[in-house]
Amino acid sequence: MSASDQNTVLTPSSTFPFTTDIYDGVTVRTSKLASLSNFIKDLKSSLETWKRNEIHAVWFYINKESSEVVPILIANGFEFHHAKSGDLVMLKCLRGDESCNIPLYSHHNVGVGAIVADENGRILAVKEKHRKDDHWKLPGGYVEPGEELTDAVKREVFEETGIETEFVHFVGFRHAHKYLYGNSDLYFVAYLRPLSMETKICSKELQELKWMDIEEYVKSPIVHENNKYFIRKYMECVAASSGLAAERIPMRNKVNTIYALGDVKKSGA
Repeated sequence: MSASDQNTVLTPSSTFPFTTDIYDGVTVRTSKLASLSNFIKDLKSSLETWKRNEIHAVWFYINKESSEVVPILIANGFEFHHAKSGDLVMLKCLRGDESCNIPLYSHHNVGVGAIVADENGRILAVKEKHRKDDHWKLPGGYVEPGEELTDAVKREVFEETGIETEFVHFVGFRHAHKYLYGNSDLYFVAYLRPLSMETKICSKELQELKWMDIEEYVKSPIVHENNKYFIRKYMECVAASSGLAAERIPMRNKVNTIYALGDVKKSGA
């Protein structure tokens, strides 16, 4: 269940404007309050109406201007669900002892790395500026909200190295736990074909970058075993002309990107 799956806007008799979703939930977005006493009265009336109408759950989006309602919502059984820039989101289930069955908020970070390989058997290797240890890694970074994985990996490579690239396929991904903010972490590694060769280092993020022979990279004592593994798998993919290619698939009112194993001789995105 998600507060974002909203399909109807109503102005209820219970005085709080709200939207409904396909899971019998309602969402209220607060604005600057004229009166706390009116808010308390309207909250009581709204909750009674929603219970009579067998509403499953109530989401409150609270901005900075109305943060004084937080203690009131807590006193009325609301729990913290998540927060992001500009909003605190609180939740109350209205069906008694029945499980609300609402998923936790986002608990994974998504990152991308790139094997940028040229025709001479070299890959692009970088050293981060702020790492305490000496370490050759693959260029990459975190995916931005709403960004396609293929766009993210090309963007990160260009921002860090100045190299324009073409997506060929994904080699694989790593799933690990207890990373940034205590979240789990997904790291997708792609094979990119360089469209230019002249590098321009991002001095804010990197201290060094260079084109490195693949064998040198794999044998280097300052390359993480995960990256060595991805390089070996990349070489297997090249030998088999196979990898996780991207394909756009229409679904209802949007288009999804599916990554599946296939022939990648002619792929590119």
